[in-house]
This record gives sequence, structure tokens and C-alpha cells, in this order.
Amino acid sequence: MNAGLEFQFGNMRGGEHAKKHFNNNFMLGTLNARMQLGQFYDRYDRLNTITSLIRGLYMGIGVGIIRNNVIGYMEVPIDATHPNGLKEVPSLNKDLIFPLNLGGNVYLKDMYGRDRWELNFNFQLVTAMSDDMDANISPNSNFNDMYNYLSIGVRYKFGTLGLDTRKNRLK
Repeated sequence: MNAGLEFQFGNMRGGEHAKKHFNNNFMLGTLNARMQLGQFYDRYDRLNTITSLIRGLYMGIGVGIIRNNVIGYMEVPIDATHPNGLKEVPSLNKDLIFPLNLGGNVYLKDMYGRDRWELNFNFQLVTAMSDDMDANISPNSNFNDMYNYLSIGVRYKFGTLGLDTRKNRLK
């Protein structure tokens, strides 16, 4: 099991380009925890091919805050104040978010047979507690905002491997 901090920043865009749409420059920070299936194995379980392959599967949850700097565009009747038929709706807000992670690590052995390298595949779904990430461009929407992404990463473990020698676990 591991815990960590995650920071992100970027740009989200969505909606219908000619009608209503939004552009959000966001920053967020989360505290999350992940539990791997392999933490329940001992060294003999890891000698089995099937359990060795699935030991890197994990699930994680977290909590955090997102800062949204959103400009939304809503469709309005064309007049002198809105010649293109769009009304600009700026919004600067903060919101509580809950990320859910599902993923897996593929462990690659070095020349000494230790798991120094990892390939990480992660799917994250982030749910907000309000409808403000998109400047609420759909007033008929009664649902909280959410977004997701898929990431692929590579890790290398420096230093001594393994902390718990009492359980005679293979690290």
C-alpha cells in the first residue's frame, strides 16, 4: 500500500464549438492512497506465474482541491451586445474533488533478478462536488462535473529494495 501527493495543471475544453463551450485552465492537488493486490502475497505465491502477473493490479482513492479558471460561452440571441450569438461567462472557483484510480504495474527484472523497472498503466476518474468545471454552460444539468484520463508511466527504483525482512518476503 502506498500514499502520495499528486499535482496537476492543464487545460480542459469541451462543449459544442458553434453553440456552448468552455475553456478551463486548472490546477489541482490531491492526497491519495493505493492498495495493490500483490501486498497480500508471500514469497511462495510470487513463484506462481498467474499470481506473479496480477500482483501489480491496484485500486486507489483520494481527496483534493481543484482551482478552476473557466471561461464559458453560452448561446444567446444575436443582438448588438452579442453579435456572434455567444455570451461569455467567466468563473474563478475552487472545488472539492475525489479521484478514483484503477491500474496495474508490470514489473521488469534487472540483470540480478530484482524488480527495478516498472511500467505503469493508470486510469483515473475525478469527480467534483459541483457543476463549476465547465462554467455551468448547461443550466439544465443537475449533475456534478467529472473527467477522466489514462496515463502510462515508467519507474526506476533506486537504492536497496525491500523494507520488511521479518516476513521473509521476496522483494
